[in-house]
Parts: sequence; C-alpha cells; structure tokens
Amino acid sequence: MTEPDEETTSALTRALRRHAAEAPSTAGLAEEVQAVVRRRRRRKALAALAGAVVVAVAVPVAVTAVFGDGRTAPPAGYVVDPTWRWESYAGIQLQVPPDWGYGVQGDQWCVEVPGEPRRVRPGAVGRPGGSTAVGCGSEYPPLDKRENWLTLDRRTEAGVRTFDGGWVEETRDIHGVFVTVFSDDPVLRAAILRSAQPVVGEDRHGCPADHPITTDKAGYRPEPPAQGLPSAGDVESISVCRYALETFGGTRRSTAPILASSVLTGADAARLVAAIATAPPGEGPNSSEIHSVPELAYGEEAIVLRLRTHDRIQEVVVRYSGELGNGIDDGATRRRLTTEVLRPLSTGVHQWSGGFILPVARLLPAGPG
Repeated sequence: MTEPDEETTSALTRALRRHAAEAPSTAGLAEEVQAVVRRRRRRKALAALAGAVVVAVAVPVAVTAVFGDGRTAPPAGYVVDPTWRWESYAGIQLQVPPDWGYGVQGDQWCVEVPGEPRRVRPGAVGRPGGSTAVGCGSEYPPLDKRENWLTLDRRTEAGVRTFDGGWVEETRDIHGVFVTVFSDDPVLRAAILRSAQPVVGEDRHGCPADHPITTDKAGYRPEPPAQGLPSAGDVESISVCRYALETFGGTRRSTAPILASSVLTGADAARLVAAIATAPPGEGPNSSEIHSVPELAYGEEAIVLRLRTHDRIQEVVVRYSGELGNGIDDGATRRRLTTEVLRPLSTGVHQWSGGFILPVARLLPAGPG
C-alpha cells in the first residue's frame, strides 16, 4: 500500500469511528473503507477516484437527515463519496464513479471501425432505449472488451447471474426500478447498489421526480417571469430535468417520469442562458407532415430547465421530440429551437435514443460540442 493510501485509510477510519455513535447502521464501515482502498489500488480503472479521496477525508460521514433544501439524504449509514456523481431515473437516484460514460443498453460491441479498436471504458450507465447489438453473438463482450455497467430497467426481476472471469450481474428491485450492476469487483458493485435511494422533493441536481408537463405535454407553460428571463450573469446554475411524457391511456415510460438530470454552472450555464435569450421568436422546427396519432405527435419526452438565481427559480421548457410543438418556452415568450440550445441538452446523460424528426436532427450537425 502506498503512503497516501495509508494516510487516507487511517484518517477516514478515524472519522468513521468518531461518528459511529451518532449514525445508525455504521458497523463495519471502517473495515469496508479499508477494503475499498485496497481494491482501488489494485484496479487501474478506479485509480483516479482513489487519489481524489485524499481531499475529501473530512467529508464522508454517515448522513441520516433530510437536507434543508428538500433534497433526499442518502440512506442511514451510507458514506457519500463527493467524487462520485449522482444519476436519477424513475424516482430513484444513486452514485457511480465520475469517469463512467453513457450508453450500454444493447451496445454493439462486436462491430469495430477499421483502425479504431473498441475503447474499453472504466464503466458506463445505460437507460432504456433501442438496442444496437444486432449481429453480436451475446449482449456481453468477451473478457478483454468488458466494462463495468450500471443499467436501469434492463431486467424485469431481481437476481444474480455469474459469468466467466469472475464477472457478476446483480439486479435489485429498488422502489420499483430494476437496478443492475455488471462488474467483476464486488466492492464496487455493492457500493453502487447501496447508494440507491428514492427521490423525495428534488434530486441531488435540483429536479423534482414528477412534473406537470408529463400529463399536459402540449398545453403546459411555465409561470411567466415577472422580471423577465434572468440574464446570463444572474443565473448561478441550471438544473436540467428530462421527463417521459404520457402516451396512450395515461401511461408513461417509467414508474416516475424523470428520466435523467444534471446541473450546468459557470460558463456552461451562461452560454445556455444566452442561447435561449437570442433564439428567434416562434415555434419549431416541426414536421411538415404529421405521421403519428395525436397522442404521440407531441413526442415522448421533454426537458425542463430550472434557472436558479440568488432569489428565484425560473422554468424554461424545451420540447424537441415530437412532430408538433417543438421549441423553447419560458411562459412569456415562445422561441424556436436552435443548435446552440439543443446541443448541450442532447449529449451525455441526456442523449436520447428515440431519434429526432428530420428538421430537429438538422440542428445537430456532426462535430464536437
């Protein structure tokens, strides 16, 4: 064990033992932390995470309260790792390592571009969507191409499946959501599953688990801003909340309509606010021919932006997934979608597997952004 690892383990163990009397269900946490540190040192994929823990020694303590802003605290006895990121889906939220990517449901691992071998990531998160694994002999790559995976509602029942090389797929039913972790690291797998918790009020990114837009997909408008749309300089952060919309018979794609969430701050938030303010008035782009039944013409999902200033929250709705009603709406002004608005809302955790109608797709030319 390296000297920094020993110092981190020692300090973290002392902190946990000091708080043990105040936090329930913490028995064995110190030993678990020591095991995690040993595993991190051995696994190259989590090396960056091990280094980041050094600056957070005083932070991870057992949390049992509900935060004052209404967001849910982790389960009693769970040690929050501030270097891990939060993922929300269908009314639950959980943590994964910060270097994990996105997109694993039905990944087409067997297809490689000549001269560009498959990049094996430390891990990835997958939400329900279309499969691209057509032609692959198995949905699981061979050992030399495997990644750690977290998938949501990929399975329909809880259980454990074992594979070659020590890989295990464990599925749990957590508040109505089937959460699956595929990994050869039992400590990593247990840590992710243990972090899962229901969203009460807002999630860790400031997004409610439910929203009125999900049942009023065409008619919902935010409360109009009494003081006008906040300026880029006044917005401190933007919560990006993506929701599934009701379809036939009042059904929705997930148990709770939230599909994903994230937060933009600093220059990223300022650029998005400026892009919204300069988008041309109007609506669209929409399809010139409506092919869907009315219930589907307004799409399957939408994004609600929550612009936070020092004294208020202003909602802005972004519709992009239907043949009708696409555009940006702050409750007072309707604007057309632009590349500058849509691009940062369609990557990473918010990449949409359903595909866009052609006029919207043309706003997302290939290239970095």
